[in-house]
Amino acid sequence: MKKFLFIIICFVAGIAIINGCDNDIVQVNPYDPESENTIIGGINGAVSPASSNALISAKRGTIIYASTRIDPDGHFSLQNLPQGQYSLIVEANNFFTDSSNTNIQVTARTETSLGTIYLNSSTHGSISGIVEPYSENTLVKLNKNNILIDSARVDEISKFTFTMLDPGIYGLEINLSGYSDYSIDNIRVNAGTTTVLDTIVMSSIYGSIIGVVEPYDENTLVKLNQDDNLLDSTRVDEASEFNFTMLDGGTYGIEITLTGYSTYSNDAVIVSSGAITNLGTIILNDISKGSITGIISPKSSQAVVGLMQDNNSIDATVIDPITGQYIFTNLEPGIYDIYITAEGYADAVIMGITVIAGETNENNNYILEETGTIIGTVYPVNSNALVTAIKNEEVVTEARINPVDGSYTLPNLIPGFYNLVISSDGWITDESVNMERLNVGTTVSIARIYLAQNGSNVIYGRITDLNSGTIVTGALVELAGIRFEADIEGYYSFADISSGSKNITIQKSGYLPVMGLINIPSIGSSSNNFSLEPAGMLSGVVRDVETMNGIGSARIEIDDGDFVTYSDVIGNYTFDYLPGGDHSVQISKEGYNTKVELITIFTGVNSFLDIALARPTFEGGSINGRVQDYYTNSSISGAMVTIAGTVGYTNPTGFYQIDMIPIGDYEVEIDHDEYLPQFEQVTIIENENARIDFNLIPDDSLNSGPTGTVSGLLKDNISGETIDFTGNYFIYLRFQGSSYEPSFYCSEIENGRFQIINHEGYGHPNYNTPNLPIGNYHLTGSNTNVMGTFGYKEFDIELNVREGNNTIELRMSPLCGIGGRIFDAVTEEPVQDAMIFYVYTNENGLFYKNNIDPDISSCSISKTGYYYESHRISLMAGQNNMFNFGITPYPRLRGIIRNSESNQVLSEVEVTSTYGGTATSDEAGVYEMLFSFAYQNTINFAKPGFQSYSIQVNIPRTGVTTLDVRLSPN
Repeated sequence: MKKFLFIIICFVAGIAIINGCDNDIVQVNPYDPESENTIIGGINGAVSPASSNALISAKRGTIIYASTRIDPDGHFSLQNLPQGQYSLIVEANNFFTDSSNTNIQVTARTETSLGTIYLNSSTHGSISGIVEPYSENTLVKLNKNNILIDSARVDEISKFTFTMLDPGIYGLEINLSGYSDYSIDNIRVNAGTTTVLDTIVMSSIYGSIIGVVEPYDENTLVKLNQDDNLLDSTRVDEASEFNFTMLDGGTYGIEITLTGYSTYSNDAVIVSSGAITNLGTIILNDISKGSITGIISPKSSQAVVGLMQDNNSIDATVIDPITGQYIFTNLEPGIYDIYITAEGYADAVIMGITVIAGETNENNNYILEETGTIIGTVYPVNSNALVTAIKNEEVVTEARINPVDGSYTLPNLIPGFYNLVISSDGWITDESVNMERLNVGTTVSIARIYLAQNGSNVIYGRITDLNSGTIVTGALVELAGIRFEADIEGYYSFADISSGSKNITIQKSGYLPVMGLINIPSIGSSSNNFSLEPAGMLSGVVRDVETMNGIGSARIEIDDGDFVTYSDVIGNYTFDYLPGGDHSVQISKEGYNTKVELITIFTGVNSFLDIALARPTFEGGSINGRVQDYYTNSSISGAMVTIAGTVGYTNPTGFYQIDMIPIGDYEVEIDHDEYLPQFEQVTIIENENARIDFNLIPDDSLNSGPTGTVSGLLKDNISGETIDFTGNYFIYLRFQGSSYEPSFYCSEIENGRFQIINHEGYGHPNYNTPNLPIGNYHLTGSNTNVMGTFGYKEFDIELNVREGNNTIELRMSPLCGIGGRIFDAVTEEPVQDAMIFYVYTNENGLFYKNNIDPDISSCSISKTGYYYESHRISLMAGQNNMFNFGITPYPRLRGIIRNSESNQVLSEVEVTSTYGGTATSDEAGVYEMLFSFAYQNTINFAKPGFQSYSIQVNIPRTGVTTLDVRLSPN
């Protein structure tokens, strides 16, 4: 028994070692096509018609791994594809490209053949399908209205396709010798699409009988009979197999004889049309020996069956992968035991099997019980961590991590609940995992665990896609000023970080950036996973609708200013990070009508929106109304009314009328020598009249009616506490929408308390008294002078001043500060003199701005030589808010110009481009040009005495493109 178990353990361990070594080599050398252990493969096939010049791309997730054009015969081959599943994208001008293939499995060191892919024109369709079993003689006929239209043989992968079909209803008939004819009707073909049929399986009209005889002897005779009549006979072949084919359905008999062995007979072998009756392995027993046989399920388990007698190992075999059968022959009569082991299944035993001379002990069958497996990884890999599986507080199994990739495997576990404990010398070993139930036949993958060294900490996590849940590789994670790029499995880690709450940012091209706050322990591990929301892109050109010339400095804002950018000098604009969904886009430019467009942004896709703006034509309206005394309601004659630069006056009845005012929003001002000025907002609509009446307050307002006083207390709107401020801060009380000259004001505040004083001045009586005319006012403030640490927002509230004392509690919203660092997104170097919030960064790329409105949701960054960029931000009132931004530099083109004959450098060569301006080479022959956007440019080189030279260069979005040139003398 012990000997047998030792053999099995060595066998399984050997397989594990081989697999482990292979994985280790793959990790070290994953994509080397010259290596025997490479994990890359390829895809080949053909596209019809070949004249389509189709582009073929192999895509995995959102990444295209390889692309190629078809050759003149239509064939293509995509190489160096990492092992896995792909989608094949077929693109061709003037052809519909809905013929994409999905779930194509690429296997290491092999090429997957797809056969022929057919493209459709816009007016025709096609029919495609696969016939099983494969035969080059399979004939497929196409008919329409019972009339034969076309016929074809299947190709090398058993596929047929009929192309260039007019839309309509078709039928198919399939013929193959030895199989029943197959037909299908009502196949609809639509223009520009391929109708793909399910796999068609042909039914054979004959059946067959197959089997294997043990032991092998070339003289073994197998006879086939029916109704006691001998129909056929045969000897077994060199593999000890026999086969009777082309049999009609029915019941047959089999008799097998071999000199010196018992005869085998079976008179109830049933044969069905189109089916193979497999009798499995038939044992002929020596007349003095016996046999044992049985079936192990499932057949795919590759179970190892061991034969034991008196606790001694006699023999071992692997079950037949087709039938699941095992056989032990030439056994001495006696009592035997069977032991069964299989990877992923619980061990089993069948005890007390009796072997009789000349007989076979059959039906020793067993159904294996599946087990489960736990896998995972522990980092760092040099920790030599031990992973222990515990069930019901008892250790079940344990394994060391692989020193190459940190992986571990805990196989053959009985279903149930497990805890994993990770331990290692020199590392903090309090890491444990409480698992969900391990079910039968499943493999549970545990998320990667990072260990911290004794006395230190480690912060780690995984980055995934918010929508699909798939891993995101290459995300840039920044914590405590340190950057880490997430690995191929989406993991990041930081070690030895000072403890406390710290900001963490995650950025990845094609996703919206994430900013969060995590708590870092002083000792131990902290796991923090993040999900990134896929982003879309938007670009386009703003043009003049009449000239179609590009319009520079046009403002493009999305969703009411959540995202803002400006077009460059030729009208191009770009947004790199936009959330998916429907958005409102507003385009404005002084001298043009504002335009609003709706667009849907798809994540991972660069959408395009070109806009043409029109200059406004004169479309106007009018305004009129009556001007009266606030207290007496008497008409005021001669009051001056000003709107949009046009001036009018009231007549003796106080009426005014102004016509031919352009459409838009304006402020109307009313002035009179004996009254305080007044202002109102008005919208002028085409061919309509706006009616606005005014009630003016006399200059000598104290003698014109009742009065009241206004005093109050300033309180913080968030904390509710009194703002302990003493000093100069203006609080204005303005008449009915007046926005320029204050009517009354408070200039001094003491311990948060204020009093509005009637000391108007400005050419009017200055009473210097708290008495104010009663009426409706606007109470407004200014944050010109800072209150508290961060200051407070301006306010504008309506206030009805009544007779007597009016006391108010004025709630003020605190402002905030914003600061951070701006760096070059390519070199990661600090960027000096970048403007953000109208301040400029210093030599370290740092900026700070106080008194910022916390309701601001976006900010823009500009710097000569860099793209104008906008970012969404979320600000906390009353606090310092810190952000870091990376900005992308404009692309550059540079190189050295030489004499093609003497190889000497050439100075003063004039270099011009389509969109990038001009440059002149210096004494070292060096030139450099700056481009404000990515585009294909024609670059021209000219110098007297030399032949001019032109070349087209595709300028990338950023980075330096090197182009050295040699000019030939005339």
